[in-house]
Amino acid sequence: MSSSRIKDLSEVLNDKSVGRKEIKSGVNLHHMGAFNVNEHQLIKPFWAYECLRKTEDKYGNFEVKSKFYTKAETIKNLTVLDLKGTSLMMLCEEFKVYDHTIWNDLLAKALDYLKCDALTYSDDEIFIACPDKSVRVLFSNENS
Repeated sequence: MSSSRIKDLSEVLNDKSVGRKEIKSGVNLHHMGAFNVNEHQLIKPFWAYECLRKTEDKYGNFEVKSKFYTKAETIKNLTVLDLKGTSLMMLCEEFKVYDHTIWNDLLAKALDYLKCDALTYSDDEIFIACPDKSVRVLFSNENS
């Protein structure tokens, strides 16, 4: 991934940002998804929710099939870039990235460039760019 793409995306993210907010150390985050966050030793960026209820509503009621549930806790204060209302799918298309894993990696590198730990575009869903530096896993299991 070229550094110019990372810089270009970071500029677009910064332009679309409505500011930055902070998530305090010790806050619980909840992830439901296709991969086990713990098994990947926190090396892959992931999406999480602060509110377990919203996680259950979206993922637990089969809106999105999820194999794994992970509860994590922030280990430092996180700087979160707030993109309220920005369509990440449109940005993905603009940058011609169609692979989910590659897009998440590009987002993580752009956030690192901006000195941000995370990103949000809604009030509750949070993209954790470098989980190995931001969170610790409290609980992880496979949904049955």
